[in-house]
Amino acid sequence: MKLKITVLIMIMIISLFGCSSGKKESFKAEAEISVSSSSVREEPERVCVYVCGEVACPGVYELAAGSRVKDAISMAGGLSLGADPAAVNQAQKLKDQEKIVVPAKNNPSGTSASGGLMNINTATRDQLLTLPGIGEAKAAAIISYREAHGGFQSVEELQKIEGIKSGVFNKIKDSVSVY
Repeated sequence: MKLKITVLIMIMIISLFGCSSGKKESFKAEAEISVSSSSVREEPERVCVYVCGEVACPGVYELAAGSRVKDAISMAGGLSLGADPAAVNQAQKLKDQEKIVVPAKNNPSGTSASGGLMNINTATRDQLLTLPGIGEAKAAAIISYREAHGGFQSVEELQKIEGIKSGVFNKIKDSVSVY
């Protein structure tokens, strides 16, 4: 009962102050300011970039506008051991829909510096052609697949490509990597 009386008194006090013309205008002005300032607020702009090559986890990453290439590389797990950090301008500001390719250190063969394995996520068509059992069509299929799927997550994923079955896969599996 005491609660009902307290609530009733609060309602009467609010309605008395709310009905006075000065308070009403003041409240209305505050509401308009609140609405207009909330419509001015915008979400921070974001950019999406594709990071590939000699990074730990190639893929598409979303970062705040104004971020740098070094931030995108960091989100991709950092540089791999075979990366050439001087080949990429890590201070450059990112642009939406940009592709950042981190190449291997002085490595025309496409193999990584660690273990001499060819990175199938960064190898060129000519580099893929050096693998046993890989001809023009299979090299093109490998490149098409990695572009369509954002890169290979494992070497075994090569077997999803038409023409690469267990025989060809067994010939190349020990020569390739995804990092």
